[in-house]
Amino acid sequence: MIDIHTHLWDWKDTPAYIEEYLTSRGYFGDKDGATFFSTKALLNAMDEAQIETSVVHPLRSESVQWIVSNEFIADVVKEAPDRLIGFAGVTPYSTDAVPELKHAIEDLGLRGLKLHPPMQMFNPGDALNFPVYEQMQSYGLPILFHTGSGPTQMSDRYSNPHLLDEVAVHFPNLKIMMAHAGRFLYQETLTMMRRHPNIYVDISATVGKATGYGLLLFLLVAMKEVVGNVDRVLFASDYPWYQPKQMLDLLKGAQEASKALPEPLHITDEDIRKITDTNARKVLNLK
Repeated sequence: MIDIHTHLWDWKDTPAYIEEYLTSRGYFGDKDGATFFSTKALLNAMDEAQIETSVVHPLRSESVQWIVSNEFIADVVKEAPDRLIGFAGVTPYSTDAVPELKHAIEDLGLRGLKLHPPMQMFNPGDALNFPVYEQMQSYGLPILFHTGSGPTQMSDRYSNPHLLDEVAVHFPNLKIMMAHAGRFLYQETLTMMRRHPNIYVDISATVGKATGYGLLLFLLVAMKEVVGNVDRVLFASDYPWYQPKQMLDLLKGAQEASKALPEPLHITDEDIRKITDTNARKVLNLK
């Protein structure tokens, strides 16, 4: 199994509002937050869920003075190169974005790009970002965009999945992943998935309060209804926000609940295999 979306950073460098957000919402339970921020902690969480490989993403934003460097991610991957894949981070509209990206991919060995439009305060469809997209398309490597609602300290202005329409139109061969499947903006997510075969979604943070898996069930069933399959849906935990086993249990809960629906809408074992493994291998160019 593959977890397409995890994070690690030096806990002491966490912005105060992010630390408050994580702790106040109970993401860490009764444990100290710092205990989650090591390669060993991530590997333990992966083992608990029987995850073979995880993709580790940086967070990069000069505007909020929070930069997890590409070198940091590369060093994390070196601690477990058989189990971890690293993605790069750049400020896409900056003049040095492409050279920095080339260094991250070609010299540091990172294998994708993570962009966070709300945190980095940019419109994904702005042509200023196109050189970065063109470079990633030439590599045949994916970009993971944050989409959907996030912490209230950040504006959702640039998190709407529809903003990726412009990207997909101009870069039809670029592998585009929408983190959190456009959380709470699922109509726009489904529209983008139906329009563009190069757009994928990850299921991290698709968590409700009633059954826990209600939103995830809705999303997967709607995907089968609107798109016709789940071939571009990717398992993701967004560790440390959520634990891999927690998200895997919610996925299994959604599968069980789908049995009450008409058979074409059942989430099958084959669907689960695609979501947790096969689809990610295609995106990441893995065998």
